[in-house]
Amino acid sequence: MSLKVRDFSDVICSPISGSFRLSVACLFLFCCTSTLFAQDPAASLAQGKELFNNVQFQEALSKFDEVITRASSYVDKDVRSEALLWRAYCDFKITSEFTEKSRFDLRESVKLRRNYRVSREDFPPDIVNAYDKARSEVLSTIIIRSVSPGGAILSIDGSEITAPFVDSSIVSGPVSIMAKKQGYATFQKQLDCEPGRVYEIPITLDYAYGSLKVSSSPEAEIYLNDSLAGQTEYPIRLQVGDYRVTVRGKYYEDTTITLSVAENSETRTAVTLRTKPAFAAMLKDKAEYGGKKRTNTLLKISTLAAAAGATAFAVINHSAANNSYDKYVSSITAQDMNKNYKDYESKLSLRNIAGAAAIGFAALEVIWFLTAPDRPSENLDDYAPKLEKLSLTVKSDHSITYIKVGFVIQHL
Repeated sequence: MSLKVRDFSDVICSPISGSFRLSVACLFLFCCTSTLFAQDPAASLAQGKELFNNVQFQEALSKFDEVITRASSYVDKDVRSEALLWRAYCDFKITSEFTEKSRFDLRESVKLRRNYRVSREDFPPDIVNAYDKARSEVLSTIIIRSVSPGGAILSIDGSEITAPFVDSSIVSGPVSIMAKKQGYATFQKQLDCEPGRVYEIPITLDYAYGSLKVSSSPEAEIYLNDSLAGQTEYPIRLQVGDYRVTVRGKYYEDTTITLSVAENSETRTAVTLRTKPAFAAMLKDKAEYGGKKRTNTLLKISTLAAAAGATAFAVINHSAANNSYDKYVSSITAQDMNKNYKDYESKLSLRNIAGAAAIGFAALEVIWFLTAPDRPSENLDDYAPKLEKLSLTVKSDHSITYIKVGFVIQHL
């Protein structure tokens, strides 16, 4: 026979579960009252001190043990530290010596309150001396007199400090020191502090460097914050920071951008320069400005080479024709005379053809030089002489008005 439960309320409201519900309620009430009436660790510490002053050392020792057990190392660390100190003091009163346990308590007390010093008004010299010894066994000293340059952010283990800085409450072990400032390389030092030692740390920040490379078409000069710094296409080593970069070409409009240079990295950018309107118009209307005449270099070289080749071929065949004629004159038989004479006529014909070709190529070169049309110069410096004789007014439609400036403009 199976028992089916329709819902959770059937169990809670059933008579069988009455004792269970009563047990849960009692347990909950006990936990609440225990928490509510639990004595504060600071109050227990005060009771322990009172027992100590009444020379009830064993009872006081038990009370201090209770405080140390209940006090948190984070929330109640001051109370816990003081309880450890008083427990060591109480143990000294009972045993008349500092046992290893009491020395351990003093060291742990120092770790929780590194800046605390035992007062000679509250404790006898034996306790004061033992506590100072515990500090030397646990703590070390760091001294930072100054940071160069000023204005740097200084921190130890992530906590910001200011220079000059002296701290004799540094817990032995690894300590991280950092200093940083915009434009300088970050200073970092890891110390493995040993108890009782004094560490004096000089801090001087070095400049942080990166590089900047600007590519441009065509190549131009680079100005950083209005000062000439180098040429495009070549990296420039710079201190970390922001720069106003101006790319400037002789016949081009300036291009100015702002770039940031990061530490140990290369900032790259590319710009395309725009020709100044006056020079752009010169390239479009070369006849008016009279740029230097330039012929087709490839065609010129080809014509000259052909003329030279034809001349050489003519000279070779002229020499061969002379040899054939000499053989013709010295021939004995009629057959040799006919053969050498035909060879002479063949070489003579080739010489005449090659000579005519050489003369033709040379004439073609002269005709090309005299009649070939001009083409715009690729070098804007070619137009500089004419530009010096003109005053150019650039209108909104980029047309140009020419104004005489006191002398006649001669067109090439």
